Amino acid sequence: MRLMPIIPRSPLAIRLLVVIAMCAVLPSMACIVASILLQSSRLDADAAERLHAQSHILGRVIHDRLLRLDGELQRVADRVRSKSGAKVGPGEAASFRVMAVDREGRRRPRVIHGELGAGLAVGRDDIDRLEEGKTLLRVGSSAGSADPARLVLATVLSAGKPRRVLIGEVELDRIWSLGGERVVSPPLDVGLVDASGRVALASRRAPDADGEPFATRLAQQPSDVRWRIADVEHLAAMATVALDPRFSPSSCTVVVSAPRHELHAAAGPGALALSGIGLVTVLIALALGAVAIRRCLGPLQKILETSDRVAGWDFDARAEVGSGDELDDLAKSFNVIASRLNKQFHTLTTMAEIHRSILGSLDTDSVVETVLTRTRDVLPCDCLSVTLLSGTAKERADVFVASFDQGFEKTTESARITDAEMEKLYECSEYTELTRDDELPDFVRPLASRGCKRFLVLPIVLLGRLTGAITLGQRKGTEHPAEDLALVRQFADQVTLALSKSRLIEQLDQLHLGTLTAFARAIDAKSPWTAGHSERVTKLAVKIGRDMGLSQVDLERLNRGGLVHDIGKIGVPPEILDKPGRLTDEEFELMRQHTLLGARILEPIPAYADVIPIVLYHHERFDGKGYPHGLAGEKIDRNARILAVADCFDAMKSDRPYREGMPLGQVLSIIDKGAGTQFDPEAVKALMRVIERELEHRERKREREEAVG
Repeated sequence: MRLMPIIPRSPLAIRLLVVIAMCAVLPSMACIVASILLQSSRLDADAAERLHAQSHILGRVIHDRLLRLDGELQRVADRVRSKSGAKVGPGEAASFRVMAVDREGRRRPRVIHGELGAGLAVGRDDIDRLEEGKTLLRVGSSAGSADPARLVLATVLSAGKPRRVLIGEVELDRIWSLGGERVVSPPLDVGLVDASGRVALASRRAPDADGEPFATRLAQQPSDVRWRIADVEHLAAMATVALDPRFSPSSCTVVVSAPRHELHAAAGPGALALSGIGLVTVLIALALGAVAIRRCLGPLQKILETSDRVAGWDFDARAEVGSGDELDDLAKSFNVIASRLNKQFHTLTTMAEIHRSILGSLDTDSVVETVLTRTRDVLPCDCLSVTLLSGTAKERADVFVASFDQGFEKTTESARITDAEMEKLYECSEYTELTRDDELPDFVRPLASRGCKRFLVLPIVLLGRLTGAITLGQRKGTEHPAEDLALVRQFADQVTLALSKSRLIEQLDQLHLGTLTAFARAIDAKSPWTAGHSERVTKLAVKIGRDMGLSQVDLERLNRGGLVHDIGKIGVPPEILDKPGRLTDEEFELMRQHTLLGARILEPIPAYADVIPIVLYHHERFDGKGYPHGLAGEKIDRNARILAVADCFDAMKSDRPYREGMPLGQVLSIIDKGAGTQFDPEAVKALMRVIERELEHRERKREREEAVG
């Protein structure tokens, strides 16, 4: 199993793992190393004690073997004394490699067993030290010599002149396996050193596979307790062995050595087990650290991924950790922040849309409609009202109420607002919170009647004057958060700007319409026969246009164009306008010029550019026989075609200096006959529907009056 999938690949994970290693693994390793060193020291001490005990035991064993060898040497010596010059049989000197008799003054010893080798002779000094019946131990190699160890036993055969000595070189393997019993077994190495440092015995005479002979190292460092053979550290122990009085010298030293690692292994698997336990402990610490890191970094990774999504405008992203610890609390706090950001972003987006909508509204009704339908997107509520003070009636207000019980429901009510209430609202220009237990103003009661228990009133102050209020009602009575209050106050300020704009536009429209009406009345006042003509024609044309489905913009244009459609008659002499008889061709031609003159009068005013076609073409005929340009059909401005029907209807129905007004039926008959020739057929049909509805309305009104009377 690989470790990398367990540990998240991040700089933080690496730092945490390093911290775990430094705080847990390294101290554990230090303790383990110290324990191993301490145990190694104890194992060395135990090994030294065992080697020391083993050296004493082996010293006694070797001494016993030397006694046996001496006994065998004495038996051969007795036989040689009794049978001078006789050879020794193989079974009589089995423990000796070579035996010879050396006589004082002879150059070479006489071999009686084995083959004679160099250095077997005994010096005169050695013979002098011997007494009859004594045995001499002599080592065949000296300290520091590279020659193999040799053990030689010698005893005096005769003390008379010339003296004879029996010399025997011991078969060293017989020392270690005399009688078939193995004295030394691996890993122990045993050596015997005399008082002068010469090696008498060594359990391993041949070198290791890649090392030096044990006897050589023993000869070099017989007194060290540690040495190295073939780069392997050895431990050693020494014991002085007191020999039987028959031997000369009277003592020697036994050295026992073994490889240090084998002594530790023989002492038991404690060090290895401790190392294994230490390694397992380290691995467990690392594994637990990796699990802990993953447990920590997993939630952090989720929070990081969620933060990246939130940074990418995905405010609906949430970090689900569920670890039940501080990281879980961090994730929950992050989710709360994300939720608030989502709400703020949604609110700001909604407010931007509302701002564009209300600031794009050109009339108060549109602003009120937007407020009633979109305020709930900014601040949740159960009911909502917009209160606007009346501009004419003091202490009266119109209350536009929206309820959201079953969809959107809008109603309009009237309310009375006192000076004290207006002053209180003006003083609390930010907002006022009310409950059902408070003394509620009259404009708040519509919301209270719909079950609301808590109310938030946002005054609308325009140019330093209270003009209304926005009221939000809640049935559960929960408090609004401070950030929501700030947002809704900002929204109310935008509504104030929109109302200011719409009211300014409405005032300009009223001024504009008033100016046009004044123009129309000035034109009509030029002749008593045309008084009120332009206003009546305009009203009827707007009704026809509305029936034909014209847009509000076209209806406004039709209304303005109708009021000034005869403005060119300013240039027509009164005697022509009031002439009781038929006009001459010259007079009629002059009358026909009023459409061109009207267009020229309005031409310098950019605001009237869109009504010039109405003024210019309202006397064109559908069949192309009209004036001033003889346009036909769809080439004539539609509003001009509508105004032509309304103009002819009012002209025929009204009194003129040359005739009385015609009955309604006759007028309608003439206009109907002119459909498709003089008039637009669609405009004629719309006129008929308008007149029919008005007649039905009058009939119902008369019936109600008769029923009341």
